[in-house]
Parts: sequence; C-alpha cells; structure tokens
Amino acid sequence: LLEQGAGHVHIIDNLLSAVKENVPDDPRVRFTEASITDDNVLSSLRGEVDYVFHLCTYHGNQSSIHDPLADHENNTLTTLKLYETIKGFGRIKKVVYSGAGSAVAEKTFGEASATEETDVVSLHHNDSPYSMSKIFGEFYSLYYHKRHALPTVRARFQNVYGPGEVLGAGRWATRLTLEQFKRTTGVAAFPEYLKTEVGPDGMLNEFANGEVNYTLRGI
Repeated sequence: LLEQGAGHVHIIDNLLSAVKENVPDDPRVRFTEASITDDNVLSSLRGEVDYVFHLCTYHGNQSSIHDPLADHENNTLTTLKLYETIKGFGRIKKVVYSGAGSAVAEKTFGEASATEETDVVSLHHNDSPYSMSKIFGEFYSLYYHKRHALPTVRARFQNVYGPGEVLGAGRWATRLTLEQFKRTTGVAAFPEYLKTEVGPDGMLNEFANGEVNYTLRGI
C-alpha cells in the first residue's frame, strides 16, 4: 500500500498471530495494538477511509478446535463488529474480507480433488470452528453488501507466502491432576489464579506449550 502511494495506513492488530517487528517504520503508518472488537478502538474510527483490509483471524484449525470461544472472539465477532461500525462510512471504495479455502473445500484423504469457487457450501465440509467462522464472515460480507451497500469483496486464501508471514501458530495444554500438581510444586491446592484453567474433570490445563513459525524481514 505504501509503495502504491497510500497517504496514510492505520494498522489495528492484537498481535495474536503476528509480530510488531513487521510493522513498517514509516511516518505514514499508525499502529494500534488492540483487537478490532475493542469498542474503544471502533468508536475512534472515522469515516475518512478509502479501503479496509479485514485480515483478522484466530490462527489454525487446531487452536479453534481447542478453544471455540476464542475463535469466535477473533474470527466471527471481529467481522460483525467491524462491519456494524463502518457500514455508514460513505467514502469507502472497497472492503476486502480474508476468507479461507478450507471453508468450502471438500476434505479428502489419499487423493486431492479440486473445489470449484462457487457459493455452494456443504454443511459437512466445515469440520472446525475456524472453517465455520470463515464462511460466517463471507455470509456477513454478502449481507452488509446487500443490506447496507458496503462494497465488500471476498478473497479465499489457501496457500499464502510472503516476507513476514506467520507460517503457523498454536498452543496446547499440559494436563495435570491435583496429585501431580502437588508432587511437582509442593502446593496442596490449585492456586486461585489457575482455577479458571481447571476443567470439569478436575484436571489443570496448563498452557505451557506453544509455537509460532514466521519469517522476519525475509529470513
């Protein structure tokens, strides 16, 4: 955008699946570290916007299966709240929604089969909250286009590569019984700040494992 002569770019990102080092060091760039679902951020937006690139995502099918609520917060809700805010911005020329090929592609094993780019969606294809939320985003894009004339276009990304790309991200829990926790820490009970991570089965889900794979400045 900057190379094409954009006068000003405002990036809003909670860095859930990105790194701040990839934000260009340019006086034309304003960076806000927050989610687009943040009401304070949304209320600060003004109508002097020409283009919107809606790239929010909760990275990875595995992460969405583990935590569907977080997927909803960072995939589905981001789209709805953003569109509700900008639907009256008359200056906007285009809103680009980043969809996903997995939302419409048939899941195959052994042999790959092509999926035509149509609006026909099978309920059986969506096998994770991530793929479901991505197709919901397309539904919202169509709705706001028809209902409010918001100039949305949908891009179904499948395999994307480029400098600064986050290649993958995820986290997973180490599950501990109370007895294992006692033996490991010498503490007789789960401390208060960990009780929200204790499941209905009484086991502690300690998120001590995670990874983020990315390229940084081309390396």
